[in-house]
Amino acid sequence: MDEETAALIVQLQLDDIEVLRESSKGKEPEGTQSDADISLAAYKEDLLKTHLSLQDRILALSIGGAAAIDADLLQQIMPEEETASRDRALALSLGEVLRGPGNLECENTEPVEQIPSLSAAVDLGYF
Repeated sequence: MDEETAALIVQLQLDDIEVLRESSKGKEPEGTQSDADISLAAYKEDLLKTHLSLQDRILALSIGGAAAIDADLLQQIMPEEETASRDRALALSLGEVLRGPGNLECENTEPVEQIPSLSAAVDLGYF
């Protein structure tokens, strides 16, 4: 039985308890409870714990499903992120080569040849 069906069954039983309690009101002397009322209260408490547990399980399964979907997406995106990280490192290295170590500004004011991509910079021997 799936969790949603079990939660529905528990909720219907909780509703039944309320109907039973309403129908038995006023039959005992004031300030006393019958054995049936005590049993219903204990049963209701047990059902509430079960209902909460089922709701937690439904939430956990939902989060688990979302995490599995996200894991697949992250696996697909990971190579792109690794390439972007390498490209950034190459760009920083290229900037250091063009400026010189420790210099914030480029001393050479001659135009620098355009490089189509950072990967091409490696191929051209800049690194």
